[in-house]
Amino acid sequence: MLNSGADALARSRVPWLIGVAAFLLFVLTLSSGFGWDDSGELATGVLQLAPVHSAGYAPYVWLGHVFAEVEPFGSDGTRVNLWSALAGAAAVGLTARYVLTVGASRLGACVAALVLATGPIFLYNATVASVYAYLAFAVALLLNAAHAWTRRPGAGRLALLAFAIGLVGLAHAAGAAFALGGIVLIVLRPGAIRRVREALPLAAVVIPLAAVPLLARAGNSTGFPSGHVQSSLWDVVSRSATALADSLANRHGIVVHGWWFVLTLIVSLSPAALVLVPAGIARLWRERVFVVCGLFPALVSSAIAVFQRGGYAYWHVPLVLVGAIACGAGVDRVRRSASRPVLALIAVLLLVPPVAGGLYLARAHREASGWSRATLTALPRGARVVAPWLAYTPMRAQQVVHGVRPDVRLELTPTGAPVDIATLRGDYAVAVTGAPPRAPGAVPAGPSAGANFKGLSGLGAGPFDIGFGAIEARAYRLP
Repeated sequence: MLNSGADALARSRVPWLIGVAAFLLFVLTLSSGFGWDDSGELATGVLQLAPVHSAGYAPYVWLGHVFAEVEPFGSDGTRVNLWSALAGAAAVGLTARYVLTVGASRLGACVAALVLATGPIFLYNATVASVYAYLAFAVALLLNAAHAWTRRPGAGRLALLAFAIGLVGLAHAAGAAFALGGIVLIVLRPGAIRRVREALPLAAVVIPLAAVPLLARAGNSTGFPSGHVQSSLWDVVSRSATALADSLANRHGIVVHGWWFVLTLIVSLSPAALVLVPAGIARLWRERVFVVCGLFPALVSSAIAVFQRGGYAYWHVPLVLVGAIACGAGVDRVRRSASRPVLALIAVLLLVPPVAGGLYLARAHREASGWSRATLTALPRGARVVAPWLAYTPMRAQQVVHGVRPDVRLELTPTGAPVDIATLRGDYAVAVTGAPPRAPGAVPAGPSAGANFKGLSGLGAGPFDIGFGAIEARAYRLP
């Protein structure tokens, strides 16, 4: 009994130690200041306590704002990046905890944590202002809460499950599939809720939902284009659904995104996942929580990404998390059946995610604060600048948060996308491209800097790309 008690205590400490280790990793590799693209808007929304993006992300903004107000270290933008690091570390720790609760060994928990925390997609989003590390945290919380409730139903555990359902449902558009999975799990459990009184803990779902109207009342104080303020849950759902429906890919895009999907999983989970994931799924197939709240919703999320025009790899973060759990659960089965040379090969292949993640961060060009501040200060008073969303957000963040050159008039390109600046009309324009702009007579105004589009510029798996080529941002005076 003493030995089993000591072992249980040691196992309970493992997720905490793994979470702390992941947090240290993210802190040591943290991006400083404001980032490119959505990161600039997210950081501004968190700092100003204002809705961001078409989905609102109300709980993300509220929790991030409280964290940024309390946490005393670093610049404004860096504190929001640290909020992603905290959410990402919590996701890693909860993933390890879930692997342990389904009966896997501590080695399995460590393997799951390793491939999740160090893969390039997750590592990037845990070190910049991003909702995807937070989405992973919400998914991991849902899995743990659902597992605890199914094993020993109770009012407190049901309330935690309901809270997790609301949290993941508003974490991102992809979170809706996981929220639905949580609801299905409750409905499928016979006799779990027999009386109205027993259903009262489900009211905890409104805690995250209440963040939507509360944030809407704060108004749009970010200076970003109007239309981002949601006043109701239906507003959030309808806008997200409309955005998804309006951005379907053509046949060629689906083929390319399918190839990116395969590469993303291989580089994020390592080639060893080809052995570990099937073994883990075979072990977990009868775990209803894993299947209903994890595997199926994650497959739906990734399928949506493949069929979307952008095909952005960060939509696969939930599937990477679920795949990491499968890897961890499959370790013990493979250890019992594989030979020593095979186990040695698997151990070597598990180094692929940390190597790929480290190489990507070294060339990812995550930071935009220096460039955006220097560009704004280099412009004459009252200048009008047309910029794509990618460069617009860190420049607007400097104006709103730090009051840098509010006299400069920032405008978005017609669709927000990077375009040939020769087609624009204005005093100045920001070119974001992999080659010099084709605008005759355009004169550089301010410094150039490597930029990152959707966290995917320069991301690759060996000789294969999983996104877009390297790009550079620079402002030009138009003729």
